[in-house]
Amino acid sequence: MSPMSEDISRGRRKEYLVTLVAALVIGAIAVGAYQAIRDIGPSRVHGPSSSTEPVRFSQFADVLIAKTPGAWKAGDGAVVVPGDISEETTGMVMSPQRVGPPVTLPSHAVEFVRQWRAPGAGKSPGPDEFGSVVTDRGPALLACTRWPDRKGCVVSVGHLEGKDFFYDFGVGSETFQQPGSKMEVFVLTGYTPTGEDTLVLAGGPGAVESAVVILDDGTKIPATVTSAVGAPTGSMYFATTTGTPVRVVAHGADGRVVEDHKIRDCVPGENCEVR
Repeated sequence: MSPMSEDISRGRRKEYLVTLVAALVIGAIAVGAYQAIRDIGPSRVHGPSSSTEPVRFSQFADVLIAKTPGAWKAGDGAVVVPGDISEETTGMVMSPQRVGPPVTLPSHAVEFVRQWRAPGAGKSPGPDEFGSVVTDRGPALLACTRWPDRKGCVVSVGHLEGKDFFYDFGVGSETFQQPGSKMEVFVLTGYTPTGEDTLVLAGGPGAVESAVVILDDGTKIPATVTSAVGAPTGSMYFATTTGTPVRVVAHGADGRVVEDHKIRDCVPGENCEVR
């Protein structure tokens, strides 16, 4: 099965944690907060015992952080724990011959551990009645991967464990970056110490000199542009923000607009940006 059809058709998005160096971060995975996230099993991450079960997520988070070295709270809705205390990653290790030179994204790959819901909380939990625990898998990497049933590059997101590249998911439709195709945009939620933020990852078939992510209040966030990953004539661009992205605009070397892409609203679990 094609790696892209496996990931994108099911609307699976990976949560991300934006690096503190960038003063941001993978809700994520938000790829979080959401969202279609992978369960890595019970692992060695445990909350309070049933006899001391808290009634608020903030209470649960405080106990978990006290018991887990290196864990930290991501705003009011999540706890991030180090990857070295969790079970084996769900990513797929790939041989070096199948992975092109990676580009580091301003985010960390994280995987879902468990959800917490306050005792007696209804279908729509109120403030502090619901939260998640995720594990940090390190910096997220953008790279070309190669597959027996695909020609050329499959633009992929993964992470390193030691010297091994672990494939987490592919981005793009079957025609992504092919001549005549349109820009595709992938909006991934992330975690920061103050709450959620968003990684916007986009790409198209042509050369791009610059790109900006435009927020709902009109703010323009400059994106990083790279041609090191993807089709030889294409470009990828990405940026992080704590606001709500509504458009991605790509510009050519002469300053003209190559494409102005309006981001669609997606229901949970659906990657409606693939069109």
